[in-house]
Amino acid sequence: MQRTQVWAVRLSGLQREVKGTILLEDGSLVFDAADGSRGERISASDLRKVRRIRGSPVIVIEYVTGSVDAKAAFYFSKPPPLEPPEGTRKKKARKQAVHYLEIANINVKERVKAWHRALKDAMEDAAGSRKR
Repeated sequence: MQRTQVWAVRLSGLQREVKGTILLEDGSLVFDAADGSRGERISASDLRKVRRIRGSPVIVIEYVTGSVDAKAAFYFSKPPPLEPPEGTRKKKARKQAVHYLEIANINVKERVKAWHRALKDAMEDAAGSRKR
């Protein structure tokens, strides 16, 4: 897989999006942050689940880091704001965010599918290596 621009959001702890790139390299998913902050290298053997959210440009991964379970989402287009704008009801903001993601998915759908498949394959290959 080629290096691809994404926005990463940890789904536990501080939820902020970090623009960067991902790359599959030597059996690991490598995220390099564009702002110079610390990136992350996740071994395929540490991946527990890879899920594509249908109709959106998002892949969610569950993995082990140290002895802690972690979850992260990779948006293949700029994500909508995590908090609704001042004065907007949450239900309306959520509906607008879903619509935004559906529209954004049109341009990156095939790339998201390819990354989903590549991550699943890497995870399965790593699991197969452990069993040998």
